[in-house]
Amino acid sequence: MAHVSILNIKSSELKPQALIDNLSSRLQPAEITRLIRFRRPDDALRFAAGRMLARKLIADAQTHTCTADIVFTESINGSKPTLSARSKASIQNVSDFNISHDGDYVLAGYTPTGVIGVDIAKVVCPAELTESQYIDQFASQ
Repeated sequence: MAHVSILNIKSSELKPQALIDNLSSRLQPAEITRLIRFRRPDDALRFAAGRMLARKLIADAQTHTCTADIVFTESINGSKPTLSARSKASIQNVSDFNISHDGDYVLAGYTPTGVIGVDIAKVVCPAELTESQYIDQFASQ
């Protein structure tokens, strides 16, 4: 069974830069290097929040693991974080994890077996349709 968690990054009373500063203190050096390359604060915030949400979700599934013990590396093509070899050796019941973000939301998920892909996207209903009509269009495909 997959395990997922969603976070609204705008629900905090802190301003984006304060949230980035708070989250960046918990990131690894390579993640901080990547974080400071973002030009827009909202992109940096989504990146940092996604990494921390995935760490929290994975750590909560463990008995004696805190978020600082979870080390990510980049996949071969650099498109997705993976658990480091050291983390894989110490973490139980996590075969794969994935992170997605769009707008104000960040989504993370993991699975104890197999692979997982998560995706979140803001959907805008066309003005000429009701929400129900719009949803029905997908059901009929």
